[in-house]
Amino acid sequence: MGRDRRFQAILPLRGKILNVEKARLDRVLAHDEIRTIVQALGTGIGREEFDLSRLRYSKIILMTDADVDGSHIRTLLLTFFYRHLIDLVKEGHVFIAQPPLYRIKRGKKQAYLHSDEEMKKMLVSFGADEVSVKRLSDGSVFSGRKLNKILSIIAELERFERPLRRLGLTLQDYIAKWDEQRKRIPKYWARIKGGEPCLLYDAEQLAAVRDEVAQQLGRDVEVASLEDVTPDAQLDIIYQEIHESNEIATRLTDMAEQNVAPAEIFPDMEETERFEVTSKKGSKRVSSFMDVFEFVREVGTRGVDIQRYKGLGEMNAEQLWETTMNPETRTLLRVRVEDAAEADRIFTILMGPGVEARREFLERYALDVRRLDI
Repeated sequence: MGRDRRFQAILPLRGKILNVEKARLDRVLAHDEIRTIVQALGTGIGREEFDLSRLRYSKIILMTDADVDGSHIRTLLLTFFYRHLIDLVKEGHVFIAQPPLYRIKRGKKQAYLHSDEEMKKMLVSFGADEVSVKRLSDGSVFSGRKLNKILSIIAELERFERPLRRLGLTLQDYIAKWDEQRKRIPKYWARIKGGEPCLLYDAEQLAAVRDEVAQQLGRDVEVASLEDVTPDAQLDIIYQEIHESNEIATRLTDMAEQNVAPAEIFPDMEETERFEVTSKKGSKRVSSFMDVFEFVREVGTRGVDIQRYKGLGEMNAEQLWETTMNPETRTLLRVRVEDAAEADRIFTILMGPGVEARREFLERYALDVRRLDI
């Protein structure tokens, strides 16, 4: 069985529910799937009928497939709960299930993983037990737990590549700006009209640039965040806070504690061979820890069975219980409204009738997507 019928119930939905953001209340109430949800919860709907005390379940868990259609269905459900059953959200009754993306098995060991990053870390951990790395310049050796720690940090760093690309940066170029002495990395990206983008370490440097431009122009400058304007806006200064800067700085500091310099993560311009990696099948010289990462991951895939799940229906009842339904082992995300005004704005843009606003939003944040299924 995929559930414990003593305290769990599963309400299957037939496809996608109505987008309530575009529908009048009478049409919402006439929709069969929505009416079934309301009846199952027992609270009623609308100002006159809703009564939280009649809620039949303490947890309402949204379970959808880990693909595009599943994400769309989950968004439609969240829109419905936010617009018509918001008190259930505010009182902490609404959750999102986190079914795994992968099952990985090696010998008698198996694990369920929820992201590509977890998958990379798992494969690297397998490989790190079978590989040693020697730095050619000083003979330092990295292996076992120490090597696994270094490569796990690299796996975490890789996920910052996409948001940095939105600013025209590569992770390698950005990390090259690491200030080793002060343990800091640029916090702002800025573009001055008619000039090339630059990176600034803090708000004081950003203010200094603004003052310098104002002095050159002999007037107050027009300044705006990239989040508030279109990328082609013709203002004196457009800037963007690099929200990932603190996390990246923390990981570079962690690398230093493992005796690895940021410059060793990526190859240099000449692709100088700086490390020798050794496994049971032989040795190879490489130029960076990014190369080491790929080598170790390849070793880690040997003898490994990987199953990728896109639909809950791909699991048997035992796997569904173990990964998604069992309160002892499942992973749930509680749905919270931390900023009501911002939540209202986002639902209106993404689920409402305004096509132009939605297109602009998607164009602006397309490169920030971390999990994309095409």
